[in-house]
Amino acid sequence: MAVFEKTPLPNLIWKAMANNGFNWNEPWSISVLQALLEGMAEYLSEVKNETPQVVVVQDDNKKNKFGAMVEKMDNEESDGFTLSYFFITNDDDIPADANVISIDNPVPIKFIEDAAFRSYHMRFASTNGVTYLPKLINVILDCIYEYMIANVKLDKTLVFTNYITIDSELVGDKVVLKVTPDEKLKQHIKDDVNVSVA
Repeated sequence: MAVFEKTPLPNLIWKAMANNGFNWNEPWSISVLQALLEGMAEYLSEVKNETPQVVVVQDDNKKNKFGAMVEKMDNEESDGFTLSYFFITNDDDIPADANVISIDNPVPIKFIEDAAFRSYHMRFASTNGVTYLPKLINVILDCIYEYMIANVKLDKTLVFTNYITIDSELVGDKVVLKVTPDEKLKQHIKDDVNVSVA
């Protein structure tokens, strides 16, 4: 098990940010990631209903790469809600009946920006009203994903303390990543009895 701050990831992200033209400090990476996770959970807590609600991070080609989802649990054990986070590798990762929105939308991105300012007093530059935050998030997620794929045989678990744990598993010739949210994120989804691992 590896803790994010003690891995090469902060330095790898710093280099990737520099390659993308951003003047970056290593500690900012965990701050932005935490704001993303918290902002996603806060947004989903506001929109949860009978239909699965999904907020996604998309790349420059509008391809979904990472998501958070809140679902109504309607079974004998619980009728509450469950929160999950997941890397998106194909269209089947998102339920067909889900309502999907990108963080590029002004509503969810505001939740993420508010979380960043509230916790870290961070603000993000914009051009013509378009924030750079989704691009920063994409760089960070790409580095994490590539790191987990590359290290699947060395260290299968990556911990972002109090936020998420990412586990990797080699299934055949494919690496499968599972993301488990911690209590800090679960508390945003009222009546959350179960946490989905995806």
